[in-house]
Amino acid sequence: MGRPLAVVRASRDLAVQGEPASRESWPDLKYQVDQYDDGTYIAGNDYQFTKVDFPVKIGNISQTEDGLIGYFKDEDYGTFYAPAVKNATDKVLPPGPNNLLVNCSEDQGSLEISMLIEPRGKIHASTGILPVKSIEIPPDQYLDALQKLQLCFLTSPILTSKSGLSLPLPSQTGGIWSWVENEGSAWSSKQQILPVTVDAVMNYGSQQLLEGWLNLANMILTGISFSILNNKAGKAVLYITNDANLNALTFKYTNKTGVPLQLLGGHPVSGSYIEGGSSFVFNFEEIFPDQILAGLTVNADGWSSKYFPIDEDSPAVWAVAPLNNMTLAANESISFSITGITVPAGSQSGNFQVAYFAFPDIPDSIAPVLLAINVQLPTSK
Repeated sequence: MGRPLAVVRASRDLAVQGEPASRESWPDLKYQVDQYDDGTYIAGNDYQFTKVDFPVKIGNISQTEDGLIGYFKDEDYGTFYAPAVKNATDKVLPPGPNNLLVNCSEDQGSLEISMLIEPRGKIHASTGILPVKSIEIPPDQYLDALQKLQLCFLTSPILTSKSGLSLPLPSQTGGIWSWVENEGSAWSSKQQILPVTVDAVMNYGSQQLLEGWLNLANMILTGISFSILNNKAGKAVLYITNDANLNALTFKYTNKTGVPLQLLGGHPVSGSYIEGGSSFVFNFEEIFPDQILAGLTVNADGWSSKYFPIDEDSPAVWAVAPLNNMTLAANESISFSITGITVPAGSQSGNFQVAYFAFPDIPDSIAPVLLAINVQLPTSK
């Protein structure tokens, strides 16, 4: 099974700030003055600048966090435009350079698109005349729904021991398996499914015949799994000071999935599709500059940490991964100390951003989990 996708609508618009620029030559000015003397005001001649069309590019397949699969243009649902399509047809095409246009006039037609997206990703819009704009679905509008998604597979009949349910299951699932069956008028669910054996069994036990469904529940790491606190203040705060002792932080992850969580040992990784250990990746990009981030110290027993400097596709981040394979029981926590933080004057409150990669059975995060951190002056004693 792949990742769940979302169908969303978006609109594009372009406007000038204030009135459109007009030609300021002496003949044009004289014409305006003459018209005004006659009691008629006439706007400056903008030579139809507002009707100049500018192409808009939606999506960026080179950005790992971009979630666009494709889109339908305006109200035309007969053609799907997909940036990554390899075998184009008359129904599925890569978008052309002038596929989406926008201008500054008030009388342009429909400017809406229907997009198929990965809900945790961002959608980038590029025009060539303005900075790249990105939009995203607020996490509180989809995380709960993703967590509740389940798939059921009819599995019947099966012959199994009365002492416990044994079924062969895929080794890599991307979720949590359980057994669901109807017993009379009530539904029941068994979380523990025993593995099967390929060896001959000489003893005989009571058997039972069952009909039911294998249920696959989605498993993601939600924002409630993470916390970050200032050791002195006991809350998510950083102080504007050169005294790093006031800004010692504890970053904690708690396994809220309800089942044991397997973590791979190895070196830390900073993104998807990179071989390495199960990694938490974080930064303070919105709060202080990269040179401060680079000077931090990140520690946890049995874990290694690595700083990744900024590149053309990603911000500067820290990543941590276990040295060896480990299992984190349900509701068990891991804590990391983050020290060496000095916050310069003028810094603003922002988000501590956390992502995760290379966790068995869990899809890599696309959009980071955001934990708000308040930045303020130290409190007086």
